[in-house]
Amino acid sequence: PLPTITENLQRLFIILVVMTVLALIPIYLASQLLVRLIVKPVAKLTTTMEKNIQQSSFEQLPIQKSSNDEIVQMTATYNSLMAQLEDLHDKQQQFIGNASHELKTPLTVIESYAKLLNRRGTANQEVTDEALSAIINESANMKGLIEQMLALAKSAETVKMNFREIELSAFLQAIAVNFKTAYHREITVEAPVVPLVIDEAMLKQLLFIFIDNARKYSEDVIELHASVNQHVHIQI
Repeated sequence: PLPTITENLQRLFIILVVMTVLALIPIYLASQLLVRLIVKPVAKLTTTMEKNIQQSSFEQLPIQKSSNDEIVQMTATYNSLMAQLEDLHDKQQQFIGNASHELKTPLTVIESYAKLLNRRGTANQEVTDEALSAIINESANMKGLIEQMLALAKSAETVKMNFREIELSAFLQAIAVNFKTAYHREITVEAPVVPLVIDEAMLKQLLFIFIDNARKYSEDVIELHASVNQHVHIQI
């Protein structure tokens, strides 16, 4: 009979609707879980990247150590990239600070001798020879400083040491003359006449830093004392 078939079809339709609704509930919950596991971390990563670009920062994301899926690996890769960028940024700032500090003294010496030549001309051959010699030496020193700083700016490269024998007293006297001419400060040297095997450019750079600090933070005579026992001691 048709009424029975119609009634069964209606009952079957209601059952199918209810089963469809019941099936949609776990599908919805699964989709929300998928969004939570994938979409939200990606959105957070994108937001952090945009924030870092706008604020020039290097913010990293927390990593869930309990999981090791692709999202965690992507987050770890991003954090590693941010750490490398921050390290490069710090090296850049350090390079700029070192360059401005290290190159100031040789440039001042070159400028002072150039002004000396400009004032007195080349009439006095002794003064001319001294000025030209100092300018050439400080230009070479400045070139060496630049090469050292460029080498230090590279993470995988070390600075080569160029050892040679120098005479300690004459070496310190030359540094004192350069500073006296550049900054018009009295500098005395007390050092024995002994040979010294050293990287001359690096020792000169180091002494320039200390003497420049002595010049900045004192007004008295700057004194250089050198003594030799088992080691060479230079005191400023």
